[in-house]
Amino acid sequence: MIATTQNATTRIWHALIVDDSDSDTELAAVHLRRAHPGDSNLTVACAADGEAALAKLDQEHFTLLILDWQMPRIGGAEVLRHLRNSGSHTAVVVLSGLNRNEIKENLESLAAVYLNKNEMNTETLQSAIALALKLLD
Repeated sequence: MIATTQNATTRIWHALIVDDSDSDTELAAVHLRRAHPGDSNLTVACAADGEAALAKLDQEHFTLLILDWQMPRIGGAEVLRHLRNSGSHTAVVVLSGLNRNEIKENLESLAAVYLNKNEMNTETLQSAIALALKLLD
């Protein structure tokens, strides 16, 4: 389970999962919920593409963004740049089937963590989230 604190209280997790694949979105949600079993401080919203994600990000503050890198119309890179340009300190885990080296420069400059979609499970997602939180410190 991801153990983090904020002012000596339990962190409120408001997560947004963005992926154009319904099955990948559901899989990420399942692993996220497994990392927080029975946690009433976890809410999960979903967006099917970058355009929907930008609309949600402009309306709400999310503590965690799980973001597909390759999507039609507006991709993960543009969503991530928008998020960082807005001054948000949201933890970001980028999911992709691409090799990490192909997107490494973007991730480092925008304080995001890479997780290969084919290697995602509850433990790897937990580790990626923990690393994403450290990048924001």
